[in-house]
Amino acid sequence: MPTQAHLPFFSGILEKIPVFQGIAPEILFDSIVKPEQLHLLKGEAVYTQGETYHRGVYFIESGDVTLIESRENEESASTREISLKANDAVGISTFIGKTVYLLRAEAASDLNLIFINDTNIYSLMTASPVFRRRFKELLAERLKSVKTITNRYQNIPIYSNVGSVMTSPIISIHPSATLKDAADAMAKHQVNALLLTTKRQTVKGIITAASVVKNYGAAEGARVLDYAAPPFTFPLSYPLNVAYEAMKKLNEDYAVIIHRKKPLGLVSKAELSALLAETSVTFAASVAQVTSIDELKQRVLTFPLLFSNYMNNAYSLSELIPKLANWHRIVKKRAFEIAYADFENTHKRPLTNFCITSAGGNALAELGLSFMQLNSMIIMSDDKSEVSLCRKFAHHFSETLAKIGYEHNTSGVSLNNPDMAKSFGEWEGYFSKTLTKNIANVACIRTLLDSVYFCGDDEIYWDYRSMLSALLQERRFIPKELLQYQKRMKLPISDYEYFITDGIKEGIDLKSHALDFLTNLTQVYAIAGEISHTDTPRRLRHMVRIGLISEELAQEVIFAYETIINIIIHEHLDQQLNNRPVNFRIEPAKLSVRASKQLKLALHISKKYLSVAVAKFEGISV
Repeated sequence: MPTQAHLPFFSGILEKIPVFQGIAPEILFDSIVKPEQLHLLKGEAVYTQGETYHRGVYFIESGDVTLIESRENEESASTREISLKANDAVGISTFIGKTVYLLRAEAASDLNLIFINDTNIYSLMTASPVFRRRFKELLAERLKSVKTITNRYQNIPIYSNVGSVMTSPIISIHPSATLKDAADAMAKHQVNALLLTTKRQTVKGIITAASVVKNYGAAEGARVLDYAAPPFTFPLSYPLNVAYEAMKKLNEDYAVIIHRKKPLGLVSKAELSALLAETSVTFAASVAQVTSIDELKQRVLTFPLLFSNYMNNAYSLSELIPKLANWHRIVKKRAFEIAYADFENTHKRPLTNFCITSAGGNALAELGLSFMQLNSMIIMSDDKSEVSLCRKFAHHFSETLAKIGYEHNTSGVSLNNPDMAKSFGEWEGYFSKTLTKNIANVACIRTLLDSVYFCGDDEIYWDYRSMLSALLQERRFIPKELLQYQKRMKLPISDYEYFITDGIKEGIDLKSHALDFLTNLTQVYAIAGEISHTDTPRRLRHMVRIGLISEELAQEVIFAYETIINIIIHEHLDQQLNNRPVNFRIEPAKLSVRASKQLKLALHISKKYLSVAVAKFEGISV
């Protein structure tokens, strides 16, 4: 609770600024830590063009600010300006992910500013839906006005965030537990960190394996709380790159993701480091400079060569598939920026209350060289005109992706299908109707259940996931129903180790007849175990931690998964580098002896995996 000394600032000074009006002082106090009040004289710079981003937003308490862009070329120099008044925000467009300021902000008169760092902005956006809406509207308006200066600002707040990569749910232990209890829990769940939480989900600290080992000789019955570190936290919307830099600077190995004051997930510095590898950062930087769809298409054409170089130095394809998926996200987000700017210029109306999702752990998404569109839209409105406008944008975005080279998905799970852009109420009704014993379109339902956040308002995505989770819990027969469908799939191998190719002229489709089998079967387990991961290897490891399958079976399935992916990816690379059409078919006779043996073993493991699943789920009461 705010003290008497703090209340004048939160209920007085901030209350005068429109985006903070009506928000309870307690919420402001909990979210905003150490705000800074600054005084500048006329002519002094708030920040300069090319200066490293200050990682926060300036709100004007009183006075005027001028945004100045200086442009020079061989023939001339020019300056353009935007004027900002009291209660406006400065540095807001840089908030969406720029690393340096592209304009100069200068005090046009004596100036009083309030600086709030971006961590606090994200926290407040999570704590107050009202502030979140106002801030996003302010950002949309600012970007619209700044576009009159330069086209370099053609984007809205879309970024990869910690919520998209966290491990959830968290394995936790009560603060009163002993070090031995912590060691036993880590061994049981195969994790290197435990969260200390009370029965009310209040986070008291985090204990790591290193700390347990170091202090294991402490007095018998020593409480784990005495050797835990204070929790380092981020809101789920916090950008990956900023989170990693903060953890690196403060030497934090783990961070807890907090949503609505409750622990939602956990990220490690090592995992973020792998996701933000230097080559990916370089690739992202090159894509950020692209201004046209044609240029973006040229970047996509570099994927095979980039991935080929990665494969030559990789230990495991499990490390590479998420990296490739991230390259696709980078390209698609830039395509989104360009499509959104074009659409907004045409319709003169910003879109703020929507979210676009992409397929997550299904085989199409994991095979990142296949360039397939698997997107859907959630619109947080039932207003017909707003829904109609969002659907128009969905179609426009889909056509933009098609120009780059992303094919429309023939099963209909794509924004080129108007039915894939629905209001939140329509999605809820759709799933309530279709998640029954008579599942009409299993492939479509699977893809939608397995979707992940792509861009837009991630709060909408989490509300969508919560709605889906509740519906799945009400319908406990879903894993069994999906398993029945899985049992009807035919693997292209006999019990005597012969590939079944009868009647197949163009070879075996390894996606439909092998990879889909593994990823879809793993989804059955994921639904039953309420597992949030969307890539197959991470799901399998989580299944071991919570006791759904044995570690031995998980390792076998990961081997089968990587074997199938390895063969397909090599075929894709060969096809693309030699300008041949990309497909998933292989001719077993053309495989090497080693590859042939490994593929046969992978397919036999798939049969074993199905048998274990049938034994586990056949007894589910319907």
